[in-house]
Amino acid sequence: MASKLEETREAAEDVDLENVPIEEVFESLQCTRNGLSSDEVEQRIAKYGYNKLEEKKASGYIEENNAGNAAAALMARLAPKAKVLRDGEWNEDDATRLVPGDIISIKLGDIVPADARLLNGDPLKIDQVLTSIGNFCICSIAVGMLIEIIVIYALHQRPYRVGIDNLLVLLIGGIPIAMPTVLSVTMAIGSHRLAQQGAITKRMTAIEEMAGMDVLCSDKTGTLTLNKLTVDKNLIEVFAKGVDKDMVVLLAARASRTENQDAIDGAIVSMLPDPKQAREGIKEVHFLPFNPTDKRTALTYIDEAGKMHRVSKGAPEQILELAHNQSAIERRVHTVIDKFANRGLRSLGVARQEVPEGTQESPGGPWEFVALLPLFDPPRHDSAETIRKALDLGVSVKMITGDQLAIGKETGRRLGMGTNMYPSSTILGDNKDRSPDMPPIEELIENADGFAGVFPEHKYNIVKILQERKHIVGMTGDGVNDAPALKRADIGIAHENGRKISNVYCN
Repeated sequence: MASKLEETREAAEDVDLENVPIEEVFESLQCTRNGLSSDEVEQRIAKYGYNKLEEKKASGYIEENNAGNAAAALMARLAPKAKVLRDGEWNEDDATRLVPGDIISIKLGDIVPADARLLNGDPLKIDQVLTSIGNFCICSIAVGMLIEIIVIYALHQRPYRVGIDNLLVLLIGGIPIAMPTVLSVTMAIGSHRLAQQGAITKRMTAIEEMAGMDVLCSDKTGTLTLNKLTVDKNLIEVFAKGVDKDMVVLLAARASRTENQDAIDGAIVSMLPDPKQAREGIKEVHFLPFNPTDKRTALTYIDEAGKMHRVSKGAPEQILELAHNQSAIERRVHTVIDKFANRGLRSLGVARQEVPEGTQESPGGPWEFVALLPLFDPPRHDSAETIRKALDLGVSVKMITGDQLAIGKETGRRLGMGTNMYPSSTILGDNKDRSPDMPPIEELIENADGFAGVFPEHKYNIVKILQERKHIVGMTGDGVNDAPALKRADIGIAHENGRKISNVYCN
């Protein structure tokens, strides 16, 4: 086996794996689309080593060293994982254990864990980020002053007044020089203490910036809430004729990922008696993953009769826009959405269509709005207390969510952060929802408790406008849709359950 692995390695080095046909890649790496076995993985780890770079550490002073050690321990807990196909099943493993020939699955917001070729799916846009960490040194004025005293009085025996004047000159001149060092040491101590409490500071100056923060913008789902969703099947509202609630669940599950799932996919597929039913009896042609712009997923598939269909699930407004009878059902849809929202429930729309042309690229026939599903996403146990503490410290907390306005207001009411919220169209859209007596947009954003139905560019612009109004703005979020705003904010804050891409842009 060792000689076979050596042949594999030599073959891979001689082949341009980036450009050759994919079948030649499989041949060179001695693997298939079904992935590797556990035994093959262990053998290749022994041969190639782990999927990581050698770390080089520089020595520093004690407080920076302690801060670095505490942060390193926390970062180890957040080490990247990868969805990998092993022994015919999808499992999560440390990215460091990936080997040549592994088949991995990635979705929007994931960090690509290794060099890879795309087997199937839509083209990916990759964002590469390089970070660096520097060291600082400590200079002691006291030592300099001590030497000065010895030289002035012991060696030169100068008069008392002359010595005092010289010491004052040294002290006054030394303080500005030493201030950056003193601040660095202070922030290093702060970083160390934050790390002990479970907070990683990637940039130590962020501690100073956070002390001056007066506005905190927060995503809702997965940040203020747990993003652990459940669906009450009894509350499902069916719109399509001849469809029962079991069929609604099945259609929604077909429009979900069966591996590398997000919270909504997991909640929907878990409602089936057997998760395998999500793809049972059909042939998958193309899956459209969720993205913050379309706010929906879709699956194109062929049934047992050989007919092509397409099913989609996502934000109710986006699903409603697909429906051929939008005007006829629009009022009822919004009534149900409001009814769910008043109970603290999010809404998920499901639609379907036939594709008589039988091609993936075909727009297909008219879309039929099938149903609305209620999603319950409970607030985090500490969200209300954290918001209360922030408000007591004079920090204005604003919710920025892609969910419906009614959901945002209900969540804000539960968390004690106010209900003076607006839809994104009021502030940054086409202004169709603005009334003539509304204040200027900048003033409205400054005084609002939150914004609903927003897109990533809205979050970015809200942060930007607040900064232009001379506020020091913090932004916290967990998803790829938060990344632009996290990068723009003075202080970007992510949490351990967030997508890796959101963590990249935080301080």
